[in-house]
Amino acid sequence: MISRTKLENRLPSLIFWLEKFHRINSNIKQEDNTKFNRLAQLSDLLKIKYFKPIQLPINYFYDQNQKIVPTSNLYTWRIIPKNNTTAKIRMICKNIKEAKKWVKCNNIDLSQYKYFEVVPYVTGVQQSAIILINDTGIWGEMINSHIWRLAHGVHHRSPKLFYYQNKKLNFVQCNKKNQRLIKKMLLKMKVANKKQKLFKKIKSKFTPDGYLKGYFEVSIKKDGEIIFNDYNRSLYQLMKNFKFLSSNKNNLQLRGRSITPGMAVGEIINSTNKQKTKTGKKIVVCKAITTDHLPLLKKATAIISERGNALSHIAIILRELKKPYIVGVKNVTKQLKTGDRVFVNATAGTIIKL
Repeated sequence: MISRTKLENRLPSLIFWLEKFHRINSNIKQEDNTKFNRLAQLSDLLKIKYFKPIQLPINYFYDQNQKIVPTSNLYTWRIIPKNNTTAKIRMICKNIKEAKKWVKCNNIDLSQYKYFEVVPYVTGVQQSAIILINDTGIWGEMINSHIWRLAHGVHHRSPKLFYYQNKKLNFVQCNKKNQRLIKKMLLKMKVANKKQKLFKKIKSKFTPDGYLKGYFEVSIKKDGEIIFNDYNRSLYQLMKNFKFLSSNKNNLQLRGRSITPGMAVGEIINSTNKQKTKTGKKIVVCKAITTDHLPLLKKATAIISERGNALSHIAIILRELKKPYIVGVKNVTKQLKTGDRVFVNATAGTIIKL
């Protein structure tokens, strides 16, 4: 299994992807920069738990008298800009010395930033979930690993799915223990008598059943404690009509899970080999999408990957770009070679070799 630190530079933030594909705006940046303010309000009014950050002064690296946090511990870092319309900078899983070196190597001008937000790297996380509550229902994915794997679509097993429509909660590949945990998570997002306060403080919106609309990232510790990593209202607006797509379960040669609908015919570019291809429509095949694939993604007519999920950051981007996208195609990097011609039906989740 690839470690988080090795993957860091190849799995950037959602803001990075949005900027690269020109889908960013000041509202999305501001929402991202102020997520802990919203989580604090939810903690105060709904009693949810969240990873509360420690604020460090922007000169922390260079003031020898400041020892607010242990120097050897690992943290997730966020450098908060003075202007809320500027994206924050992230560093993942670094101690004080490593973070200082990273800032220097990347020529970060700290005078343009207000402070550091650091969150201790949390151990004991057993499961994680991404939950979208929008105008069509509740849509959730859960894995037995850290939230960063689910958010970036680099988990090794297909996520467990759950969705709520027409007042009925449905489960896919969820055992009884998972089902109880999912119900417990959703209960924390159902608001009875504090809707007006939440609307007044953070402009929250709600479904007719009283659920808090938004995009949520959640971690579950081994002892069953539920901790919220994110509550984002801009992503809910971006995905307000989202719903899971059903895949065709026939006996075609290759099939996976539909993420972005659409069809395409083209020549395969298998990212695991370096063979050259002719010009024309290209369909990218990979194990999981990282920044290594950025040049290919911009030109691709469709994308097929072995790993991934519907609520990951890159899935949000490809849905915005309306690029057909199928995930969970077992061993596809071995079955399709560069130069193969295929028909991709991402609406049905199927691939036919021509």
